[in-house]
Amino acid sequence: MLIDVSYFTKGPRHIMNASDAATPAQNSLSVNRAIMGYVEHYQLAFLCEVVGDTMAVALNGYLADKELAEKENHDFTVNADYEVLLEKLRESFADYVFFYILRDSNTQATDRGLVIWKNENETVSPISRQVAIWNEMVKRNTRFKAWAALQSAAPYCLVEVSDNMTKRINPFNL
Repeated sequence: MLIDVSYFTKGPRHIMNASDAATPAQNSLSVNRAIMGYVEHYQLAFLCEVVGDTMAVALNGYLADKELAEKENHDFTVNADYEVLLEKLRESFADYVFFYILRDSNTQATDRGLVIWKNENETVSPISRQVAIWNEMVKRNTRFKAWAALQSAAPYCLVEVSDNMTKRINPFNL
């Protein structure tokens, strides 16, 4: 995976009970699983938007091969060019994932439809945080797009950043 739970344990993307501890508490295990579900679900879509479809498939395959090699203790040949691209995209992807987690945070799907979470804490609309985190991602993507445009060597010069990933949003959807 491009990122892990550690991107959600502190700072503006902090998620309650997210933990990068070696042996997290039971609450943290559930939260961590949910976060990694979002990471897995959105990784390829994000990569397609920020590097183009062809490069996204190559990077996603590279990440899968690397993860499998680490899991099975096999040798893995690191692609330094891919690693540079991935490092430049990690923070932006964490913002992207957090945006979608916030979108879904107040409800849960059941067999009877969506239910609103009720607990001892009062919940508020996440729209202002979503807007802030999306616009933070846009700043990173804009810098990444400018950096990629200055590159003349592959794979950097092959990057195609979608306009959607460099457009700021506001709470009024204007």
